[in-house]
Amino acid sequence: MKTIENQVCEIIARAVMIPPSEVKPHATLSTLGVTSLDQVECVLAIEESFQIEIDQSTLWQLRTVQDVINAVNNARAASARSQ
Repeated sequence: MKTIENQVCEIIARAVMIPPSEVKPHATLSTLGVTSLDQVECVLAIEESFQIEIDQSTLWQLRTVQDVINAVNNARAASARSQ
């Protein structure tokens, strides 16, 4: 079973066309070559993949891969609480 971290890394890697092994939690999105458009596309793919919704305000605060992973975990927890 894939972890959330692995899935997020794969989605980011696909967006910027680099091997998933190069996407590490401590890496900043900008050093990976993620543009603002890529970031929106990644978030949309992540939302679809995990069946969650990430806040617009959160979207623009994402700086590292770990920030994205944390946003997914927070959105999943919020979704679970609201059900």
